[in-house]
Amino acid sequence: MVLEEHGGGGQPERTRLAIVLEEERLREIFAVLSADLVNAIIAEPSSASALQRCINRLCMWQGLFDRIAPEGLSEERQRGLFGELVVLDQLFLESGTLLDGVTAWIGSDSAHQDFRRRGLAVEVKASLAKRHAKIIISNEKQLDERPHDTLVLASVRLDESEPHGLSLPNLVAQLRLRLAGDEPAARLFDERLLLADYLDVHAPLYEARCYRVAMTRWFRVEGEFPRLTEANLPAGVGDIHYSIIADDLGAWEMDEETVRYMTGGGE
Repeated sequence: MVLEEHGGGGQPERTRLAIVLEEERLREIFAVLSADLVNAIIAEPSSASALQRCINRLCMWQGLFDRIAPEGLSEERQRGLFGELVVLDQLFLESGTLLDGVTAWIGSDSAHQDFRRRGLAVEVKASLAKRHAKIIISNEKQLDERPHDTLVLASVRLDESEPHGLSLPNLVAQLRLRLAGDEPAARLFDERLLLADYLDVHAPLYEARCYRVAMTRWFRVEGEFPRLTEANLPAGVGDIHYSIIADDLGAWEMDEETVRYMTGGGE
């Protein structure tokens, strides 16, 4: 990256930022990065704000390159993202504006839950459909309801089904088509995908694995719901990783219409 300042001689001061590809094998990803930078700065009102926006965006991409492997998302992370997009589509884009729906998706931004709207938080867990399917919890904050008015756990059970399912890129394409008429929502959706480490250049790697949603179950996390949080961890215990069985959570199950009402869909 080269930064040059121009001015003097009666000419207005200008800033030129040159970003140069040095490794030919990264050409496809560099094309995605370049298009993203242009889209990020095109609406900025001044060169100074555009430069700052571009630098911030480059920092985000640097973090992305540090995290993402050349082979793309793991199978587990593909399922996780697929589950989040299913909930985005069937719940949050169905209530309020499209932009409101995409704004509620915050899991890709290192939040402890995947969605947040008003006082409602929703944590999504996707698993392959089978008896006694395990829901994997990765830390003590994911199922801690105390910061929220209501915390809901969404369990999305998936079947691997090539003839009747969708691949992750297919689902992304469907959502982009749905959001195409709302430019701010479409732009934010693409930003959230990047933060979730999803790159279009990796789409061919994901095409062979197709999923069909077998069922989605909703559980309100409260009272004696089985989970570990900061409030009940013994002193000195941290970095926890545990599982719960979805079929044992019937006492806390909610119907989808109730959850939809909580998002504002019942107003």
